[in-house]
Amino acid sequence: MKKKYSPSELPAAFCPLPWTQLATSVRGFVRLCCNTTALRQTDGSRLVLGGPQTVTEVWNSPPLRAARKQMLSGKLPELCRFCSQIEARGHTSKRNSLMNRQPDWLGDLKELIASTSPEGALPHHPVSLDLRLGNVCNLKCVMCRPDTSSKWVRDFELLQRQSPLPQSASRFLQHPEVPEGSHEWYESCELLEFIKTHGSGLRRLHFSGGEPLLIPMHKEILLTCVKQGYAGQIRLSYDTNGTQIDPEWLKLWENFAAVELNISIDGVADSFEYIRYPAKWQDFVDQMTLLAQWRWPSYSVRWIITAQILNIFDYRQIFDWVSQMKLSLSGDHRHQILWNSVRSPECLSVATLPDALLKEIHGEIDEQIAAAPSDPKSSERLALLSSLKQHLTVVSRIQANERPELSDFLQYVAALDQVRGTDWQRAAPRLAQALRC
Repeated sequence: MKKKYSPSELPAAFCPLPWTQLATSVRGFVRLCCNTTALRQTDGSRLVLGGPQTVTEVWNSPPLRAARKQMLSGKLPELCRFCSQIEARGHTSKRNSLMNRQPDWLGDLKELIASTSPEGALPHHPVSLDLRLGNVCNLKCVMCRPDTSSKWVRDFELLQRQSPLPQSASRFLQHPEVPEGSHEWYESCELLEFIKTHGSGLRRLHFSGGEPLLIPMHKEILLTCVKQGYAGQIRLSYDTNGTQIDPEWLKLWENFAAVELNISIDGVADSFEYIRYPAKWQDFVDQMTLLAQWRWPSYSVRWIITAQILNIFDYRQIFDWVSQMKLSLSGDHRHQILWNSVRSPECLSVATLPDALLKEIHGEIDEQIAAAPSDPKSSERLALLSSLKQHLTVVSRIQANERPELSDFLQYVAALDQVRGTDWQRAAPRLAQALRC
């Protein structure tokens, strides 16, 4: 077993990802992780994986070398401000969490640091690829946009013909204003060739999207790993809406070392269908039932709840449904519920709620924590309630200086409902009642 280090034994601003992982956006922009924006080249343009830039060339490119050098000097790059903000408020960031866990695929962290040249270059290739292979998707979730969901394109065209959208929503939907890169970036960067040539060093592949299970290149990558004999040493992980899981995928995944599924579940019944439009709740339940019957021992599920104004009153129903599903899942410890939170568009953030309602939600959570029995069965629920409260606090503080207007939320969902023929008040009746709509 590899040695794990205390954070105090490593540089204060160290994060292992620039030493181990190459991450992309849906347009092939190179990032340090999913929480950062694209790395910039000396001329100000985004660093793109694609065209003339191959994986090997990008891995030791000037922007990545500079990020490594800055971390070793004791300061997080400006790109890492999301983690910096969370840490400054005394909460656990993604960087902190990774440093605490130090999963095996990272390797020996001190050896990674020692291998870094004075210019920030590394002698090895990445052991992890975090790939967003374009924007092909079957859903158009309310907190998504055309750049990350192909299904959103038509709705955005219709929304633009209506009365003006809230500025924050319009800015979010139009991203990027000046297109760079391509949603087909992976076709021009010799990605498959890199995996064939250097796949023996890979230990982790993460896929997001879009919906990765709908993207042909994703399947080609998996089949290449199987054919080349690398699959058994690679852990797979996914951000997925879960609607495309079928027996064929389960059979293919069993060739790999392990599979971690981060499945989005932002509501139940009407709430689910509104937020993750046009998914159907019963179809999703059927897919999850199939997953529950899978007896392969090397998979795990993290149910990701993205807290936002539309579902913040529904967390108990979501807890109850996931808990019910877990009763039929083998190896209960392999299944977790984790919180995420909407940051954009800002009008869907929980920070949009009036102070009185935020206080009411905090009070309700505190009451449930106080009333919960102190037994092992309640420990997970208590941890989830505490985590939810922390998320609400962090989001409210981060957006305190530019707090979204409630009128922006009402304007945005009214426009969506007109285009889609939906009804947000039916999907979120308690919210509608609280806002007296």
